[in-house]
Amino acid sequence: MSKQYGSYSTIAHTSEAILELLRDRITERSDVVNVDRNEIELVSPDDVGAESDVRLGLYLYGIQEHRQVDQHHEVEIGGRTERPLALTLQYLMTAYPSTGGNDQTANSIDQQRVLGLAMQVMHQNAIIGKYELPEGMGDNKLSIALERQDIDRIEDLYHSMQDASLHPSVTYFVGPVVISGEDETPKYPSGERTGEWEVSFTPSDT
Repeated sequence: MSKQYGSYSTIAHTSEAILELLRDRITERSDVVNVDRNEIELVSPDDVGAESDVRLGLYLYGIQEHRQVDQHHEVEIGGRTERPLALTLQYLMTAYPSTGGNDQTANSIDQQRVLGLAMQVMHQNAIIGKYELPEGMGDNKLSIALERQDIDRIEDLYHSMQDASLHPSVTYFVGPVVISGEDETPKYPSGERTGEWEVSFTPSDT
């Protein structure tokens, strides 16, 4: 069966898809936390100040070449071979305390509830099928994997941001994000495609 690859906008589409997943699932759980969907943002911790309304931030901090397994990657189009670009995206997810009220303990507990709920959402949706993703991403499904947590690594990320305050955070691998080698997402007329690209997701330990 023929498959399409994503265009140059696939990285942005991936971030938007995860953001909307978190917004939809978290706002459904008003019995756990009271978070507005606009308080969940794609944002660097460096841009979240003390007076910010952000309660959960998702930040793309790294991109790696995806390590493919079981792949058949030669695709012929008009006598020319195309090799798509496969990537693994690395996200930092951070929960921020509520700015309402003067009870710091209550604000901190609420912050931890937000993070716990967000992690539950990511775990429950560890595989995102192609029909749940924007059309421009092609046919590949996404896998979400919790990265092995290293406090030194997270602190290094924060130290690289001049104005960021350290908050409870976790990191995730998301992939494979496959981008076409063509200028635009290719359309394959019948008979032109003579190969297939099959990938499985194996998170790196680094």
